[in-house]
Amino acid sequence: MSLPASLAQIFGGGRRSSRVAVTAGRYDHAEPLVPPDLASLPSAPDAVLMAGTPTRWGLQLPAGLVVVDLQGTHAFEGNGRWLGALEDDGATRLGNRVWPADGSERQLLRPIGRFVEPAVQLAASWHDELWITALQRTAPFAPPQLVVEVRANGSRLDDEAAPRWCFVWPRRGTAAIADDGTVAIATEDHALHILAAPTDPACRDPEVVAQLELPYEPYGLSATDDGFLVCSAIDGDVTAAVALRRRLGLRPHGIPAAWRTEVRSLDRRGDTRWAAVLDMTVWQPPIDGGGDRVLLAGRGLACIEGGAVQWTRALGSELYATAFADGSAAVGVGAHVGVVDRAGTMVQGFAIPEVVVTPPSIGRDGALAVGTQGRTYLVPVIHD
Repeated sequence: MSLPASLAQIFGGGRRSSRVAVTAGRYDHAEPLVPPDLASLPSAPDAVLMAGTPTRWGLQLPAGLVVVDLQGTHAFEGNGRWLGALEDDGATRLGNRVWPADGSERQLLRPIGRFVEPAVQLAASWHDELWITALQRTAPFAPPQLVVEVRANGSRLDDEAAPRWCFVWPRRGTAAIADDGTVAIATEDHALHILAAPTDPACRDPEVVAQLELPYEPYGLSATDDGFLVCSAIDGDVTAAVALRRRLGLRPHGIPAAWRTEVRSLDRRGDTRWAAVLDMTVWQPPIDGGGDRVLLAGRGLACIEGGAVQWTRALGSELYATAFADGSAAVGVGAHVGVVDRAGTMVQGFAIPEVVVTPPSIGRDGALAVGTQGRTYLVPVIHD
């Protein structure tokens, strides 16, 4: 798997595996993100994004994206709940719209029609001029639909050999996209589909590599080097609002909810490699720890390796985590930020002024950023 160099999209991109290709630095303090134009920034974002450059950040919001750079703040909004991204070339993406860094005209990624009506974007991958996106559509007086669309754009727009397919499943769910374009969707009817590009480029339907029924309701998906990880809720009735946010990997702040969690590892053919049960509520999609190692963040932190639970750290506060390349993790728990090593020991940690509400974002230089109930804080790497 090609790990992202920074957390420029929520959960690291379409894989939703929350791991980056850098190692931890040394940290000892946090400082508030203050835009050059001194604009007031939103509190409690869904995620903080960090671009390839150390002077550009994004705040993912339910209704859009706020970008902070050396010129000030820039707000991007849509008519649905769209995912934002800070592209390596300096462009900004929200949903299927791309604003180039040079200020030229906004570009639209096809298919356009899916983005005209309000929807919730679950996962997206924009690579090599190929656009893969999974949307949750809930039109009035119509049943919910989970829609996966794959289309070529840019220089490949007229490439007849480029994949172009669509898949619709009439349920609510979530999705993850592997590096090779394979897509997994997991839905409230306990179904999981693994979808791949058809061998015939003229075909508009994917190859359904696997379709299986899971024992519990799935809600969290992420892609690994050679398969997918899925979290399912074993018990615990939740409201519709909680169900939506956990499918997005977001904790519903202030709403109590708890369940036991089954974690399952699948290969690319949909065969189960292992399944394990945690007596812990997990919010984030499963975190790739490298190899067959998985980290789970929610009401605590847990590590599973090869299907065996290696350790759990039960905590009194909600925990958010992002893995470094070596499988250690940056964590935010309560009003603290720290680093947990592979053995589950907090090897660095310090207090910040407010309670953390986002996974720590990790930049290319190892610097961190977190959203809190009040402000966004930057955690620089300390150099001796």
